[in-house]
Formats: sequence, structure tokens, C-alpha cells
Amino acid sequence: MQTQRLSTWSRFGLLALILAATWLYTWGLQRNLPYSAEADENIFVERTVAMFNRGDGNPGWFGNPGSTLFYPLLAIYQLVDLGRDATTPDLATWFAREPWLFYLLARLLSVAYTLLTIPLLYQIGRRVFNPITGLIGAALFLSYPTVLFHSKSVRTDGVGLFFATLSVWACLQIVQQPTLRRHILAGISIGLGIASRYFLVLFAPLLLWLSWRAGQANRTRTWKTQVLALVISLLAIGFGFALSTPYFFLDFSTAWPNLVTEGRSTHPGADGLSPLQNFLWYLEQLVRSEYRALQTGFAIIGLAVIGWQHRLLPLSLVGMIVLFLAGISASPLHWLRWAIPILPLAALISGYGLVTSIDRLAHTHAPFIRRTLLIGLTLAAIAQPGLRSVQLSVQDANPNTRLAARLWLLDHLPAQARLIQEPYTALLLDDPRVTNTDRSLGTERTLADYQRQGYTHLIVSSAMYDRFLAEPARYPSEVALYQTLLQQSTPLVTFAPTWFRGGPTLHIYALTAVP
Repeated sequence: MQTQRLSTWSRFGLLALILAATWLYTWGLQRNLPYSAEADENIFVERTVAMFNRGDGNPGWFGNPGSTLFYPLLAIYQLVDLGRDATTPDLATWFAREPWLFYLLARLLSVAYTLLTIPLLYQIGRRVFNPITGLIGAALFLSYPTVLFHSKSVRTDGVGLFFATLSVWACLQIVQQPTLRRHILAGISIGLGIASRYFLVLFAPLLLWLSWRAGQANRTRTWKTQVLALVISLLAIGFGFALSTPYFFLDFSTAWPNLVTEGRSTHPGADGLSPLQNFLWYLEQLVRSEYRALQTGFAIIGLAVIGWQHRLLPLSLVGMIVLFLAGISASPLHWLRWAIPILPLAALISGYGLVTSIDRLAHTHAPFIRRTLLIGLTLAAIAQPGLRSVQLSVQDANPNTRLAARLWLLDHLPAQARLIQEPYTALLLDDPRVTNTDRSLGTERTLADYQRQGYTHLIVSSAMYDRFLAEPARYPSEVALYQTLLQQSTPLVTFAPTWFRGGPTLHIYALTAVP
């Protein structure tokens, strides 16, 4: 396929993708606001507001570490403070009165990072393969529901995605022209990536590998020059991290316990696998949740062609994917969101397989037919994951099961009632009748314990009980409570998700009716 003739169309296509992504990623961005934030969002928003009020730059938390989210968000809040009216004495008062505004701004920042990934992804595809593969890869990437879901929350998934993609792009610039300046820029990019998510240090080998290969291809460079470039690259990585995360060193007494917590080995529903099993789990989830059938088939074709052609840059991308998955698989835990940084590269592999298939099967046909096939197969490839992504945005735009439970309880819960609920249940953080726990209701307590403590109602969530019921041998007390409720009791009301309504399944029980 003569991709140079499609370059103008690629540019228009890229603009269309960015506009479509902006619409999709901002649709339903308010998700549960103003009633409640999503999991972990308070870590970044509340600590950033606290930094502003104290007038210092220490977030006091280094779990991710998330510096590339904390400090841009701090700058945004400083700008917002300029618009504070005279009736509001300070930003803390404003935040206490309207916290939803600060969460929404933080979500917009996370989305912005993801949107900035799109042109970088296109440029990587254009450099490694061809412009049309870059465009198709960007289209496939935007269909992935895991990226959409987590990028619309105030977490480091979107920012980590951006800096991972930026690091790959910067490393490719070294291959094109291996100057010290480009080594420094690539190193700083990776350092900023590590400041976003620690495990993005796994992109450092890509820099060292491409730097060495670029040096070998440049006959004018001596081995001493190559070694110097590698050393400077490593120093730039450290500089980028230290410059963006200074309090990691200045407040190491706080950073170290955060690292220990992040390195924990147990978490219900996300542990219990060996490194090899974790690796296979990531591959399975990539196929089932993101690729689906058609993209998986094109990815297999893409891998086969890359292996047959044996070119440096495509093989380097494949190697980066394998290395990253192997690295995160070494952790005792497994979360699909940890694989988000390599999903742009995975999309390019599948996109290359799609473009190559059309080149081989329709090379004798007219350009119009080839382009029609290209558009048709691309739409078919994004249909399944794309429909799921649209569904997620539809659900975000509508009240979910947690909000529905809140409204029902406000209308039906007696004034003298006492209700206890586990995480991922009704959005009731401001009701004195309600106790919110941070663990399963079955952990260390029984239904009889709750009755003795004076509780009259409780709520359980499928987002919790599904994890424990999947491993009954490990969690006998939790499973016993859930089985009693789900199998032997009748809930007062159940709120289940639908195509238009998201959230977990919630069951509300009156303890007087529980055996």
C-alpha cells in the first residue's frame, strides 16, 4: 500500500480520532459526583488541596508515586484559586463546600494525559511501520475499555500511559539520530514515567538497547562514545525522577512505608498466582477484555510478519511488551490496569497485522477498494471493545446502582435504623445512621456480631463478595457470611446493573430477617 499518498488522510483521521476520543472520554466524566469519589481519588485530590493550603510541595504520599499528577494538579488549583469569590475565605473552605469541582478538574487532567497519548502513538506507528498503521493503531487503542475506565478516574493510570508512550517515542528518536541531547530527553522521559508509576523503570532497557544498536549502526562512533551515551542516559533517568519527585528523598521516612505497602503480596481477588501464571493471566485478559477475537487474529498476523521481516524497531516493540509484562508479572499481585502502559504498543501490533493483511490480499485491487476494506475491517475490529467502551460512558452518564441504593435508603430507611455497609455499596458518606467499613463485612465478624452491636440493616456488594466466593478455602469466614445472605436470606431490595446502569450488584438486608 502506498502509505505516502495516505499521509494527508492520516492527518485528518488523527484529528478525527482526537475529537472522537475527547467526546468519549468526557462523556459521563462526572461519574458519581457530587456524592462520592472513586477509589483512590481522594489520595490525589485531598493531598493536593492540603499542599496548596500548607504552601509546600510535599504530598506526604509516594505510593505510585504520582508526582506527575500531584504537581500539575497543584498548578490547576492555584489557577482556580484566582477565581475564588470574596465570600470564600480560602481554597480549603471552597473544597469543603464543593469538593466535586476539584475532583472533576482532576479527572479532566487525567483524561488530558490520555488524549495527549494519541498523537504520540500515531508518531510511533508512523516511525516503526507506516502512517496508516499508526492511524489504525490509534483507532484500535481508543476502543480499549480498560484504558477508558481508568483514565476517567483520578489515578496514575492515564499519566503513566502518557509518559510510557512518550518514552518509547523519545527512544525512537535516538535511533534516527543518536545525539547526546536525544539521549538526555529520552532519559528524562523515562524518569518522569517512573515518577508517575514506579514500574515504568521497565522502559529503561529499551533506551539502552536502542542506544547501543544506534551506536553500532553509526560507524563514526567509538565504543567509548557509546558507553558515555549510556551513562548519560541513566543519569538523565535519575535526574528526571529526582527533579519531579524531590520529596521522595527529602521525606524518605514516609516514602519507605508507602513502598512497603505497594509491594504487599496479598489482596483478595488479585493474588495467588505464580509469575508465569500472572504473565498468562495478563495475556488472557488482553485478549478477552481489550483485543477480542478480530484484533487478536490481526495481532497474531502482525507478530508473524514482524518475526519474518526481522526488523529492529518492530522487534524492539514486541520485546518491550514481553519485558514489561514479565516485569509486572513478577509481583505477587496482578491488576489489568498495570498493563495499560503497553496497550498502545499492543494496538500497533494488531494494526500492523490488519494493514499487512489487506496489502497481501488486495494488492491488485484499486486503491478505493483497498481503502474501503481498510475502513471496514478497522470498524469491525473496534466493534466489540468499542461497544463496551461506549457502554461504560453511557453508564457513567447515568445514575449507577450505588446512587440508586442511596436514593432508596433516603426514602425507606427508618430514622432509628443503623446500617453498616462494605466498600462499593450505597453512596452514603454523610448519613449518621450509616457506618462505612473499609473491608468485607465477613472479616472477623459474623451476622450475630452485627445484631449484638445494634445494627438493623446491612448492604453487601458483588464487587466484594465475588472476590471472596472465588476462593472459599482462603476466606472461610467471609464466604460463610455471604452464603448465608445470598443463599438463605431474602433482601429487602436488590440493585443490579443493566446496559444503561453501571455499578456492582447491591443487596440490602434487614438483619431481623436474616437467619
